[in-house]
Amino acid sequence: MIFRTTQMMRLSLICFTLISSFTQAQEISDSVKFSIRGFVDSYYGFDAGQPNQTFNNKRLPFLYNHTRHNSFSINHAFIQLNVDHERFRSRLGVQGGTYVTDNYASEPAMLRHFSEANVGVRLAKKRNLWLDVGILPSHIGFETAISTENVNLSRSLVAELSPYYMAGARLVYKTEKNWEFEALLCNGWQRIQRPNGVKYLSGGTRMTYESDRYKFNWSTFVGTDSPGNFNSVRMRYFSNLYSTWKLGKRGEMTLNADLGTQQMYNSNQAYGTWMGFAAVGRVALGEKWKIGGRAELYYDPEHVIVWGPSFYEFVAAGASINADLTIHKGVYLRWECRWLNWSTLKFENGNLVPYQKNNFFFLGSLAIDINKESK
Repeated sequence: MIFRTTQMMRLSLICFTLISSFTQAQEISDSVKFSIRGFVDSYYGFDAGQPNQTFNNKRLPFLYNHTRHNSFSINHAFIQLNVDHERFRSRLGVQGGTYVTDNYASEPAMLRHFSEANVGVRLAKKRNLWLDVGILPSHIGFETAISTENVNLSRSLVAELSPYYMAGARLVYKTEKNWEFEALLCNGWQRIQRPNGVKYLSGGTRMTYESDRYKFNWSTFVGTDSPGNFNSVRMRYFSNLYSTWKLGKRGEMTLNADLGTQQMYNSNQAYGTWMGFAAVGRVALGEKWKIGGRAELYYDPEHVIVWGPSFYEFVAAGASINADLTIHKGVYLRWECRWLNWSTLKFENGNLVPYQKNNFFFLGSLAIDINKESK
């Protein structure tokens, strides 16, 4: 209890420092822009399966957002200070919520409360080339940890089972028209602190083309979280592709495909391969109402990503439908019904045997997402 109180005092001090810095922004040169962002995603979830929540108080071990059953909770809340200049930039955000408890469990206690903490410099005066170093948003996938930025309220399996954040250094180059490129060196697959014994950095790339009506993104990851020398570590190779289209004036659709492979044992050429697919769509019904849906499939037969016994395959499929109401600018009321079916194990005649389990989940959220710039 004393430890938690100390952590809360530290977080309060950081929040106070962010707000104080923002209020003093006008004393800085006009060429430096300050903005502050506040976000709170409160929710209630009900699982028809009445789970006992034995997975570290989570409904399902492979989900990290909106995981509490029959309970009012805060999924994700943060306050972030942004500093922007034509030659440098910085982001500093502190966070809390059940998402942080679930997804940052392997990180040091203090570091897990930083949603972002990075500094960037522009490397070329006449070109949009930046170097950013610190805790960064992941370069992988079409969904983020911030629910109001996503079509669906809950996250797809491909999002939950790939990184939400990275820690490292990235080079970002944006052309004058439609292209953006990124190269990244990082501490590992969603790692702020590199695990003990891991001697090598990981890396990744991103290539994005975006126009008024179309977006294409290809992201990669190459690296390891395995300790040992170079000839004995287990390497992971991963690729993510997605495309988003505008459908008329009110609709949009996204198709996503993930493919990854990892060496299963040290000094062994056997590889485990996994893949995931998602199709997401949304239609606006006027200025305030939107409806959306998702279909998804995830296949991890060797349990590279989803932990479990190696003698049965993990296969999951799902679908969801959601309705969103914009109450006011930055204030959102959202509902979602989600169905998941996946392979698991049960005891039958004294033996563990595989079987298919269905999960029906209702989710409601009231979220506020406010940005304020200094004048």
